Amino acid sequence: MGSFYVNMTTRGPTQSQVLELLSRGGRKAFVFPATNGYTTFCDEAADTQDDRIVRSLAQDVSRQLKCPVFAVLNHDDDTLWFVLYKDGVLLDEYDSFPTYFDGAFSPPKGGDAALLCKVIGSRRSETDVAEILRKPHNAEGYVLETDRHAALAEALGLPSFSVGFGYRYLERGELPEGLEETQMRRT
Repeated sequence: MGSFYVNMTTRGPTQSQVLELLSRGGRKAFVFPATNGYTTFCDEAADTQDDRIVRSLAQDVSRQLKCPVFAVLNHDDDTLWFVLYKDGVLLDEYDSFPTYFDGAFSPPKGGDAALLCKVIGSRRSETDVAEILRKPHNAEGYVLETDRHAALAEALGLPSFSVGFGYRYLERGELPEGLEETQMRRT
């Protein structure tokens, strides 16, 4: 069985700003410490993997904090889906395996590497990011979508703990390597 998680990463707001917004909204969430200008959080309702909840929360946080929000959903390590909002506006959407639930194979859909690099930032070239996005979900590409997410996070310069963690894992006491529980904030 693969990983199931949802998390969101903001660019700009501090841990305190994200925590305050989520608290005011009555959300149950864990907020990681800000790292290089990025703050990742995991919301309990979003962790149900209902894309309507993920979209709504990402849009709301992006609009209220006037920042980009990169929301990622990994379903059983078979499909990686993300949305990118900036100032409450949907800019990009991606699905590594859009026909997964239909039982048929298809190549990845969506994902604008140039836009991601511009809005989120990048350690590597747009070409490298595009290659990560376009590799298929198979032995020639990514067998586990957590690996694709890790490659994408590294290429974009996102915190390593933005990969592989959602509310449910944190609730069980699982923590990313190198992160102390005292560094996390909880609403």
